[in-house]
Amino acid sequence: MSHVTRMNDSMNNSTNDSCPTFDACHLCICDIIVTNALQASDSVALHHYTFPPKVVLLLGKEKEGIPQKLLHLVDTCIEIPQLGMIRSLNVHVSAACCIWQWTQQRLP
Repeated sequence: MSHVTRMNDSMNNSTNDSCPTFDACHLCICDIIVTNALQASDSVALHHYTFPPKVVLLLGKEKEGIPQKLLHLVDTCIEIPQLGMIRSLNVHVSAACCIWQWTQQRLP
């Protein structure tokens, strides 16, 4: 069974207040960096962040954010610069911005 299948199975079998199981040791052994889009005191502006070769972009639910029990997995925080009084972006917009920047860094 593949990792994706196990992840999908755990997501489908979970209740609303639980999340899929992430193996932090596996992430470390495989040298995978976990990053998220979050305004924090140590966050890096998206346009200044260099995505590592292996990265997981961890995004939470709109309004609630990333579940507390997953925050310990986060290695870096990316902040998407915004103008005006915007507090946050929709999660799909944040994902699209991050994926676009990741793609830009890999284009010739």
